[in-house]
Amino acid sequence: MSENNADFRKEVISYFRLNVYHNENEFLEWIPRNKARILDLMKERYNDHSIVELEQIMDDYYSKL
Repeated sequence: MSENNADFRKEVISYFRLNVYHNENEFLEWIPRNKARILDLMKERYNDHSIVELEQIMDDYYSKL
């Protein structure tokens, strides 16, 4: 993985943890029923990246927890 990809992955995870996980007095955990909503929120910020790419980053991150 290139350094740019690693930096982008860190940025996506950080953005999720700081801005999406606790959204409008609601906790959005990375579980199947919340994935579409989370990805929609993240897509607003990362509109130059595909939803599939963002989902892969999140799936990879949570598979390692």
